[in-house]
Amino acid sequence: SKDVQDPPSDDEYRYVYGFPIRRDSLEAVAQKAMTPDYYIDEDGIQQEIHNSWWIAGQEVEIPTLTQAEADKITAFIESVNTPMNNNEKVMNIIEEETGAYFSGQKSAEEVASIIQSRVSIYLSESR
Repeated sequence: SKDVQDPPSDDEYRYVYGFPIRRDSLEAVAQKAMTPDYYIDEDGIQQEIHNSWWIAGQEVEIPTLTQAEADKITAFIESVNTPMNNNEKVMNIIEEETGAYFSGQKSAEEVASIIQSRVSIYLSESR
């Protein structure tokens, strides 16, 4: 049976919002991302598929990954030495305050300042 960390086969892609932790799987995913996708058009000619995402109402082309980019991502992953730690209280402060920005009541700078202040107070009180 296949493990979720096994390298993906040619017809599957499992890592949309993350990266595998096994080196062989990471290398396989990087290799797949560095290989352009193609289709055969009505004249039998191979055409490259240009992938894109829609961000804020604009289509943004996602170019094929380069070896330099893959190396940079791998180096970053290898440099990580601290597990993620979510603090529910801090997340609640962020969620409470960002509503004013998204509703247009306050600027991003004002909201960031309020969040910084509230989180600083919370952290100093919780020590």
